[in-house]
Amino acid sequence: MQFKPRKVVKYVLGSIVVLLLVLVMAIGGLFWFLSTKSGNEWMRDKLTSILQDQLKTEVHIGRLDFQIPTGVDLGDILVKDHHKDTLAYIGSAYVHKFRYNFVTSNITLGDVNANGVVFYMRTYKGETKSNLDLIIERLNSGPKKKKKKSSGGDLYMNHITLENVVFNMDNANKARAARGMDFNHLFIRNFGGEIENLKLAKDIQGQIRHLHLKEQSGFALNELITDVSYSDTAIELSRLYLATPHTVLRDYIKFRYANIGMMSEFVDSVDLITNFNHATVSLRDIDFFADALKNKTDSIFLRSGKTHGRINDLYVDNLQAEFGKFSRLAGKVHIKGLPNIDSTIIDARLRNTVVSRKELMRILPEASLPEVLDKLGTIRFNGSFYGLVNNFKTQADVKTDLGEAKADIQMVL
Repeated sequence: MQFKPRKVVKYVLGSIVVLLLVLVMAIGGLFWFLSTKSGNEWMRDKLTSILQDQLKTEVHIGRLDFQIPTGVDLGDILVKDHHKDTLAYIGSAYVHKFRYNFVTSNITLGDVNANGVVFYMRTYKGETKSNLDLIIERLNSGPKKKKKKSSGGDLYMNHITLENVVFNMDNANKARAARGMDFNHLFIRNFGGEIENLKLAKDIQGQIRHLHLKEQSGFALNELITDVSYSDTAIELSRLYLATPHTVLRDYIKFRYANIGMMSEFVDSVDLITNFNHATVSLRDIDFFADALKNKTDSIFLRSGKTHGRINDLYVDNLQAEFGKFSRLAGKVHIKGLPNIDSTIIDARLRNTVVSRKELMRILPEASLPEVLDKLGTIRFNGSFYGLVNNFKTQADVKTDLGEAKADIQMVL
């Protein structure tokens, strides 16, 4: 039998064309099916099943409209926690592009627009972990293959727009604070903004763009722009711009804690690591976190400053601060004992520092500074200071309105 290459090539090409036509028809049929009511119901049930499988909790999706080829319009989405109470509710959401990785179980969403979102982060009576912590643990414990690491069950969102969001965080094991920001019983409303490159896995990471909110204590956040990460033990804000009606912070903040509930005991239970440049800190805002301050109106301008430690045992390096009409501080300081200023020990190495009793008393009316210091007028200080505000040792070059001197003295005022 004579071999005819042309016929073989013709046969192969014809078979490929037929297979391509079948494939195109199959894909077209799938898209057509997904655009129908039956297709939308099938996709809704499939998505619900995937989410329930990954989250190990009850999920309800009331509306799904698969809009080919742009995305999916969803509504009436309910996620329950392990006590069958609401963890999250989304009134409406539009998702542009959706991808599910069957190997890693990861879900990737494109642009997401969500409106009417209610979120309840609860730690129930007698439990140590919140309902959100348990969900994150489940996401992180997805299927793993041998000899190949798999993160399993991670959720990625490229861009999120949030409107009309309510966030409630409640720890039933903790009593409510009388005033100020209570991190065991937060209630945030007027929450909205944009988030990019959000990853929900063992830790939460993303870039916040133009976020605003108001908390029940009265604290208001006008603008937040930052790269953020959240874990069981830390919140980190880098490339930070934060503005309230009275405060502007720039650069970097990290809160480190044993668990998120420790934020309610902020002064003595949370490590504060910061780097600020050209920041304005209002005592009105600090009052929400440390209500022992009597002055709730003045502001401090920080040209620079790095801190580490807790509020009641705080180290400040590279300090350049200004307050009042002319006062300024420069150097490094270790402050131990806040918020009770009368029992606070200050260990400072200062340079080019200018203060007066009147200005110090305005910024810290808690300090018991004797009126006799008013006679010194403006005090210019270069040297060291150790002790309480009214019982201290100093070695310094001091200039006042009454004259100047080299001081190496112990003073009790």
